[in-house]
Amino acid sequence: MRAGPFTDDWMLEALQAHAPRLHVPQKRERAQVVTLLSMIDSAYHNRAGQMLAIDARYAIWILGHFFEKRGQACQEGGVDPQVVENELRLRAKFDGFVEAMNAHPRMLDMDAASGMLPYKSWRDFDHWIAYAFKLALEPCNREKLGFTTEGPIARLTNAAIEVITDKAPGVRNVGQHLKQPYQKRGRTR
Repeated sequence: MRAGPFTDDWMLEALQAHAPRLHVPQKRERAQVVTLLSMIDSAYHNRAGQMLAIDARYAIWILGHFFEKRGQACQEGGVDPQVVENELRLRAKFDGFVEAMNAHPRMLDMDAASGMLPYKSWRDFDHWIAYAFKLALEPCNREKLGFTTEGPIARLTNAAIEVITDKAPGVRNVGQHLKQPYQKRGRTR
């Protein structure tokens, strides 16, 4: 898996640089943010692996549909019992394959973030980053933290996006995007 740049030290430096008036969250909360940022970073940089995983899941879905139709054809009557038995055996092997695929630990570099949809732009993940910062910071700060155009959440999110994409979209752009309601995005290639 790609070694990400996010660490507790990065988090502390980002808080000092972009939200100096806020109290620093406990190490556990910081670790949760760092973990999420690392996952997003890995997903952003592993598009080929994600697309392959999506294609594999789609192929399994198609095969499942194929076996479902074959099972229905066997129930229509007039089918030789030996053919039905062969079809049931084949379906059982397919079901075993699906079960094994679902249980198999994905430990290769190509498996990193394979369960996530591919990110094409910072707009695909900025809300996740912002919410992570908000959840970590609110318990230790008296003020309610929201998604303002140039507030600490927008500044921290912009800083994280810059590390992930190598280009900062700008605090104002991030803040404006965060203020828009989050809409589920469709699958794109």
